Amino acid sequence: MTNRAPGSASASASTTNSQGVLMVGPNFKVGKKIGCGNFGELRLGKNLYNNEHVAIKLEPMKSKAPQLHLEYRFYKLLGQSEGLPQVHYFGPCGKYNALVMELLGHSLEDLFDLCDRHFSLKTVAMIAMQLVGKHIPYREHKSLTGTARYMSINTHLGKEQSRRDDLEALGHMFMYFLRGSLPWQGLKADTLKERYQKIGDTKRQTAVEVLCEGFPEEFAQYLRYSRRLDFFETPDYDYCYNLFKAVLDRLGASYDYEFDWTPKLNNVSTPSGSLHTAEAKDSKRERADALKPNHASTHPFGSTQMSLHTPVKALNPVDTKLPDHVVK
Repeated sequence: MTNRAPGSASASASTTNSQGVLMVGPNFKVGKKIGCGNFGELRLGKNLYNNEHVAIKLEPMKSKAPQLHLEYRFYKLLGQSEGLPQVHYFGPCGKYNALVMELLGHSLEDLFDLCDRHFSLKTVAMIAMQLVGKHIPYREHKSLTGTARYMSINTHLGKEQSRRDDLEALGHMFMYFLRGSLPWQGLKADTLKERYQKIGDTKRQTAVEVLCEGFPEEFAQYLRYSRRLDFFETPDYDYCYNLFKAVLDRLGASYDYEFDWTPKLNNVSTPSGSLHTAEAKDSKRERADALKPNHASTHPFGSTQMSLHTPVKALNPVDTKLPDHVVK
């Protein structure tokens, strides 16, 4: 069997092999279901060329709002940037479109469940300090895509997205981890469009003070700040970072990479093995030096590149950096 270069494929590239095994392209065997989302489902896969485990996202070809091809294009646009999963292949798989990518570790949602759906102030503040300043490249005419739970109010209104929307979405995610849920979760509607409308309406009607009640004022300040930004305005990342650093300081804590899930992960298994965190402690000092956010640099086409300080990637066997949340 030859190893085909990563890329998109024609319909003939995916089939069931002579042993009746479902394949994506010539190399990737489709295995058990390990997750699901609005797009479809996530399967464990195996690269038969090198025996490495991979993740395979499956989206029905008849989906009314297909997004998987956009995700593929997004990853190809970003290239081999540090902190991003590697994409191996995109092509059909029976009645599905399939995206084959690097198998990552636990998402923040997994870790939230592991911690009984409660994160401490310290953990959320450290998450915030690491995530503030990371953005996908800006471009015009982006359609409404992503998880409605976290997206900005302006996105619900159909307005073009920019850096302010990233910051606001992160603020919603921080409050989700502090509260355990958000006021606009669980809303019912006959169609996805109506559900998005209800979620957007509830977000607009929920005052920041109500959303952040009972938690440090810095979280409300952050959300108010992100919502006041102009479309083209460059966010003050130092200001945002220092808001959450102030929360840590008041707790008498430091950014020590001791998250709520750290002691719980020693015996947690993944499809490709167990996670161990002891070796990660040796590099805390080096990673702490890289934590302070960089400012987004100018992209050759006028947009902003991702600002990468500490990689937001999945946990691997020897690391305790934040996993990639996707919050997708």
